[in-house]
Amino acid sequence: MNNAPNRDVVVVGAGVAGLSLGLQLKQTCPQLSVTVLERGPLPIPREVRKLGESTSEVAAWYLRERLGLGQHLEREHVVKYGLRFWQGTGPFASRHEYGAMMRSRFCPGDGIPLRPHAYQLDRGKLEHELAARCEAAGVELRDQTSVAGVHRQANQWEVVAHRHDDKSAPTTITSRWVFDATGKTQLSQAFAGTPRDLDHHLTAMWWWLDRRVDPTEWTQHDSFRQRIAGNLRWRSTQHVLGHGHWTWLIGLANECTSVGLLVDRTIHPQCTDRQAMRELLQQADPELAKRVLDDSVPTHLRVLDSNLHEQIVGEGWGITGQALGFLDPLFSPGLDLMAVTNELLVATVTREVRGEALETRATNLFLSRLFEQYASLYKGMYHLLDDPVIAPLKLMWDQLIYFAWICPVALGGLLQDHNTLRELALVGDRVARTNLCVQQIFRDWRNSQRPGVFAGRRALDHTQLDMVMGQFLRLRDTAPAEQRLSQNFNELSGMAIALVHAACADLGLAQPDSRIDPRKLVLDPEKRKAAGMYHPRRGRAASKMALEDLAYALQTTPAVLVGAEHVAAGQPHIHSGPLAAAHRAVLADIECGRKLGLTQAIDQRIDELATQAHNPHLMLGVGAGLCERGDTYLQDVLGALPQACPDLLAGVGWHRADRGVVPLLYAHQIHGAWSLEGHGCAWALVAASDLWTEQGLLRSSAPNHQRMLCQGIGRGLWLRYAGDINALVDEVAACPPTLSRHLWVGVGMALVTGDADVSTADLDQLRLRGDAGLCLGATLGLLSLPTGCDRALSQHQKLQAAGIVGARLDGLPARETLPYPAWRDRVGELLELSDPDL
Repeated sequence: MNNAPNRDVVVVGAGVAGLSLGLQLKQTCPQLSVTVLERGPLPIPREVRKLGESTSEVAAWYLRERLGLGQHLEREHVVKYGLRFWQGTGPFASRHEYGAMMRSRFCPGDGIPLRPHAYQLDRGKLEHELAARCEAAGVELRDQTSVAGVHRQANQWEVVAHRHDDKSAPTTITSRWVFDATGKTQLSQAFAGTPRDLDHHLTAMWWWLDRRVDPTEWTQHDSFRQRIAGNLRWRSTQHVLGHGHWTWLIGLANECTSVGLLVDRTIHPQCTDRQAMRELLQQADPELAKRVLDDSVPTHLRVLDSNLHEQIVGEGWGITGQALGFLDPLFSPGLDLMAVTNELLVATVTREVRGEALETRATNLFLSRLFEQYASLYKGMYHLLDDPVIAPLKLMWDQLIYFAWICPVALGGLLQDHNTLRELALVGDRVARTNLCVQQIFRDWRNSQRPGVFAGRRALDHTQLDMVMGQFLRLRDTAPAEQRLSQNFNELSGMAIALVHAACADLGLAQPDSRIDPRKLVLDPEKRKAAGMYHPRRGRAASKMALEDLAYALQTTPAVLVGAEHVAAGQPHIHSGPLAAAHRAVLADIECGRKLGLTQAIDQRIDELATQAHNPHLMLGVGAGLCERGDTYLQDVLGALPQACPDLLAGVGWHRADRGVVPLLYAHQIHGAWSLEGHGCAWALVAASDLWTEQGLLRSSAPNHQRMLCQGIGRGLWLRYAGDINALVDEVAACPPTLSRHLWVGVGMALVTGDADVSTADLDQLRLRGDAGLCLGATLGLLSLPTGCDRALSQHQKLQAAGIVGARLDGLPARETLPYPAWRDRVGELLELSDPDL
């Protein structure tokens, strides 16, 4: 054998993992001699298509900041608009959509939102660029070279390699370090033995289409197309979820789209070949199959089993990329884990270069726990992907874990410091234990006999989740990451406990009655005490922000999630006993009405339904269903109505809502407000819709319709602008007086019945810039609160002192004592308001 010169480092495999590792080693320690061996030709053509196109924030940071590829990524690849998830079948405009919608505060001047950027990669372009940069940095690239074996001799490795075009004997390369980046496990077994099976078994089929696949272009439904401003939806990594399977759609440069179908073999054991995979997609989602299946396009099939090596680094060796382990493509973790692994390996080599003793225990322990945490996101979870209630909450939690824990650790450079890595193990252990409990909560929740209190929603804007987006925006924070981790764990704990409350509310279980240890969460009330869930020292409560985010996701109010006791003392819990059954009946009526509103039969029955309106909940659903047929159709129907139908209008407001919705039974039973038998419940259902998109609908409506819709939108504006009174006043003032006076009534009601406390300065602003409708609305809101409610008394005193409420409460009749019109007229008399339109 020929003895080649000694090398400091040999990397086997010149995919993205091997090239990135070689480049980072040379950039960090220029004095090292680094050789990368590849069995194929180098550089690979720029046009080569390979899987692993989507990056998340950690991988994007690593490629952009650590390796210096920022300009290349922005110029040659697609800037990504986050992850996007779809549920349901049929037209995409009617499906549940979860992802970032456009909001100005997340869109800087260049029009590309969500910074720091992530990317959809053309892998051929990326690896071609990495190879060029490796050579420019002094990394030796040897292509057409296979490794026959590696052997340990004294303090170095002997790598036996031979070139495919060389007939001579194999060459032995001696090296201090050998890194396996082959994407396979055979070489790694010489270092770390057989990888551990993680008991998550998939079948994958994938292909590429030479066209852009954009759900926005699949419909002319205006509200769906305008839900995301600009041509942005196609930039997301799309995940179309089904029971036991999901499909990815990744838009790439040059109008190309990567498509793949992932199937859990334990749920769909028949999916063992391409034909079975095609049939599953065609049967489960014919609309999607029609869009993406093409008989002329070659497909690829692979059986995937999740696995992991227990160690990534040892005496002179290391493993990176898919050679280390495989999990699941959902959330695009592959390049993230490669980035984290490369950071740890380079830090280990750097310490040895500085003459420090080799210490690998903390590194191996950290990455092993990180893999376990990632694995918990996938194992046993495919059976709940199609659940419209649980799946969005799980996706929200998984993103929160990512932004609050994994990202700060990686982007903050904490992986480079060995001492910090030991300290991170303590925080990481708390996060991991909490996460495992929450994932088990999701599984138990899905496996329970569910009464179905919460209904799914058609659009969930992730930018409206304050906790998730707060953590995302903090990724740009320059403060030391270790200072944020403790606070982040507190936020995670608050959300974990809030999720338990939400599960109990949905299942009709008793709510936890004490402070909770987030690392010992249990759903079953009979097992909580034995599991140590209640802990006097470690106990925490659900955070207000977490409850608000869940309330938005579940279309409810924070009070519903933890029980209504603190809203109205003595009221029964809404999700237990006979009220739970009544609530389920209400939701069933709403869904029935929505389906009726979507059918052609509504054209013949609208007069009959609007006249009789025997079932207000049915009419609410009809209104929502009519909205789904388009604004033009809706305006024609409203113009044809012989009389006002408040519950139908409430459904219109509900469908157009952009923020959380108060459940009907809760609004009726707890607040006792505006009885559901037909008088003005739109205020309880509309939330924070964009007022300017409603102008055409409002102006084209009859005066009595305008009143109902405006009062509901006024409440929605309060939810949006409660923290910015000036913005609220400016929004209302910009409307014509015929609309703004009704908006002020809704604002006044929300001022009282909403959860937010208002400062004296803000009350002064409202009094000075609001109109008479504000006074009427605030008084109506006060009267709607339960008799003797402490909040009603305290709010009355505060509002009376501010000059907003000008009448004594004890001078007004109780709502239940008079028919609504007479009651409203009596209120108007006492408030010295004579405008009958209010």
